[in-house]
Amino acid sequence: MENIVPVDFHLDNWQDGPLNRWAFQHVSNFLTTHEICAKENRHRPVSVGQNASSLEDIDIIVDGSINKFTQILENTYTDSILVLRKGNVLYERYFNGMKTDSKHLLQSVSKSILGVLYAIMINKGVIDPEQTMGHYLPELNTCVFGSATVAQALDMHVTLKFTEDYASPHSEMNQLDRACGWRTNPTGEHSTLRSFLLSLKPAEHGSGFQYCSATTDVLAWLISHVTGMTYAKLLEKELWIPMGAQHNANITVDSAGMAVGNGGISCTTLDMAIFGQLIINGGKTPTGEQLIPPSWIAETYSTKPYKNQWWVNQHPTNPKTNEIHARGIYGQYLWIDQETETVIAKFSTDPVARNTPKFGMHMALFRAISKWTSDEP
Repeated sequence: MENIVPVDFHLDNWQDGPLNRWAFQHVSNFLTTHEICAKENRHRPVSVGQNASSLEDIDIIVDGSINKFTQILENTYTDSILVLRKGNVLYERYFNGMKTDSKHLLQSVSKSILGVLYAIMINKGVIDPEQTMGHYLPELNTCVFGSATVAQALDMHVTLKFTEDYASPHSEMNQLDRACGWRTNPTGEHSTLRSFLLSLKPAEHGSGFQYCSATTDVLAWLISHVTGMTYAKLLEKELWIPMGAQHNANITVDSAGMAVGNGGISCTTLDMAIFGQLIINGGKTPTGEQLIPPSWIAETYSTKPYKNQWWVNQHPTNPKTNEIHARGIYGQYLWIDQETETVIAKFSTDPVARNTPKFGMHMALFRAISKWTSDEP
């Protein structure tokens, strides 16, 4: 895809279609980013001689209607899709100018990467999940996050005055975007992510689960503060290099250099799949290092609908197990099927941020692919 900024590009509409078809592959062209470096001379997963055409011919039932595989890819504005089984590449396709080394914005799939980083740092004793966030970052004691534990934040059990509304220009979500530089900020209020996060207050009523992007941003700030490293360098050292990433990634930062942990990572499709393979491998890297504790993986799988910054849902055919996946607005997914040892990474640029009917279509697609991988010889 061409590296030229579209003539109608504007900071207030780059996330929506059709501009996102260019923007999600070129975030570092218009936003400040920090590099997350991979180690050189990594070995790419093997591509096996799977019959790709047999996957493209399968029928997929969505809400009672029969859809072809390629039809769903088109209808969901697919930019790339890659399927791993047992660590081998079975299927890999790119559209909309994407290539094997193209980076693509993950949106909230970035949250699940943060969840795994916390698993690593908790296992190393750097963070106690039962300690309050204010203990580690005293500034937070002036806002809603100070009294919440790290574990509560990881599970999105912090209730606050925040609406995760991507369409309303007055929502807290859009205020967050303005604070981190993803939108213009004509008033200048909360010109940094830190300023905005510290302004957030508890909800007057309610408790329990509240999906909130600001909570993830606080977690990214906290772990960077505790370790004394930028969030990008911490990810690089503790996750990106050990897991065997093939390419550099990057993450957007605000005007003060604070990372946008909730959705700012861009990486290649293959590296997204390699990250998922880490879960399939029980937390072990390609070199055999136990990077993620197996107990953390088991705990994550056991709790619906959300645990450790991952979405969890009931497996459709096996009542004894669950599925986990990471997802981001505009159609970003990392799907992990333990039963078939399948990982599916899919990047998209749907014109609409939250397209609920497309979620059901994606679930049907991923489950059909997982079945196909187990059926193929």
